[in-house]
Amino acid sequence: MSDYGANFGAVQNTIGELTTTHQKILNSLSEFESHVQTSINEWLGEPKNEYDNRRREWNQATEQMGSNFKAAISALENILANIQANEQRNTARYQ
Repeated sequence: MSDYGANFGAVQNTIGELTTTHQKILNSLSEFESHVQTSINEWLGEPKNEYDNRRREWNQATEQMGSNFKAAISALENILANIQANEQRNTARYQ
């Protein structure tokens, strides 16, 4: 008979990796923005307007990405909680 089980540590590691990856992306974007800000401040007219429009799109995409990361993390946390609860119930049946 095969033994089946959940690898709780792997799920928790995945949650941690998602959190870390999201933060690294945000840090990289912030670092990039700070590096180019001096040049951007010198732009005038259409180039500046175009950059501002693209930056708004970029910000919206970044916010959506953050929402997606948070949704994935929440889903994994719920899955983990459900699996743990089921395992505890099943273990209690045999004690």
